[in-house]
Amino acid sequence: MKKLFALALLALSFNSLAGSWQAYVDDQLMRTQFFKGCLIMGHDGNTWAISTRFRLYPQESFEVLRQLKDPGAYTPVTIEAEVFNTTRSSDLILAGRNSSNFFWSAKTYSTVILCVGPSENMGRGAVAIERLADYLRENGY
Repeated sequence: MKKLFALALLALSFNSLAGSWQAYVDDQLMRTQFFKGCLIMGHDGNTWAISTRFRLYPQESFEVLRQLKDPGAYTPVTIEAEVFNTTRSSDLILAGRNSSNFFWSAKTYSTVILCVGPSENMGRGAVAIERLADYLRENGY
């Protein structure tokens, strides 16, 4: 009975937090105006929160997840049908750019934060994403 109660409590707390995932995208990322679009997804590729007018095709999200799982390939990444050359690849960070835009993704224990923005905002955008990723990791996500 205690185990069932603990599972129910965990599910309830996760669902209340899940409602705030959109706030992280809107308030912590998009409000900076460094990005054209952002999302938070689970390690299974399911989108938890996404900015308006940003669409990541399933094969694109799985490519990001694959490269985070097996870093170091430095193969091009396609996001919203736009091709990016990979400039950084590790088990926690995948980043790239093309002639006009950048993407940056950060992996936490249960999420991947992914944003796309104009190249001139890459440094400041990376800091914003990394701060949110650090916060989520510190809080067990």
